Amino acid sequence: MRLVVAWPVLIAGSVLLSLAEHYRWDTVVNHTLAPFTTLLGLPTVVGTTLIFGILRKELSMIMLIQALGTPNVLSVMTASQIVVFTLFVTFYIPCVATLAALVKETGWKLTAAVAAYSLLTATLIALAGRTMPF
Repeated sequence: MRLVVAWPVLIAGSVLLSLAEHYRWDTVVNHTLAPFTTLLGLPTVVGTTLIFGILRKELSMIMLIQALGTPNVLSVMTASQIVVFTLFVTFYIPCVATLAALVKETGWKLTAAVAAYSLLTATLIALAGRTMPF
């Protein structure tokens, strides 16, 4: 049953992201998320990768490479920034397919609580990661 819930959500999310990139809505997303990405010490262009990670978490690094415009991530981001990005993406909001399954199994309130707790936890872990020496 969960697969039936997950696939349409993943397909719709992928289509939405393609449209956002085509119509350059990604610039608006990056600008909107800039205060948050700045708080984490990340480049502004990674805002879209955070949204993409919610839709398809396993592809966050590929989206990061696209957002930065190079596969040589170390030429654009510091080692500390890469660690912070990785920590945040690992612990933040579960993918939208998981969220859809959670809504179906537990309802909106518990799902919203899980998402909020995950976002807070990821932010705190990422901020702690900023202080790590590299």
